[in-house]
Amino acid sequence: MAGIWLDVLDEIARTCREHGRGDLLQAVRQKRAQLLDPTLRVLVIGEPNQGKSQLINAIVNAAVCPVGDGRTTVLPTVVQHAEVAAAVVVQAAPVPDGGSPQTT
Repeated sequence: MAGIWLDVLDEIARTCREHGRGDLLQAVRQKRAQLLDPTLRVLVIGEPNQGKSQLINAIVNAAVCPVGDGRTTVLPTVVQHAEVAAAVVVQAAPVPDGGSPQTT
């Protein structure tokens, strides 16, 4: 299935180059790389206190997300496989009016 989308993105990339749209070309290249990335992405989304963290902990068979009263995961959390256990905290700078978050 990715093959069809890769052809479409390649055609869009050619059009971006022809029209000097380097800004759009970069976005198309990023999307193409995502399609080729074998990483499986699963989003767990829902109302507060409905067991999302418990579900993630059960899936990975480890206590990676806090659970319990007053201790909830209120921020996006990325869990992925690694040979060695590690944790990284990424904080975003305040969002300027009408802008998108900047990673620090």
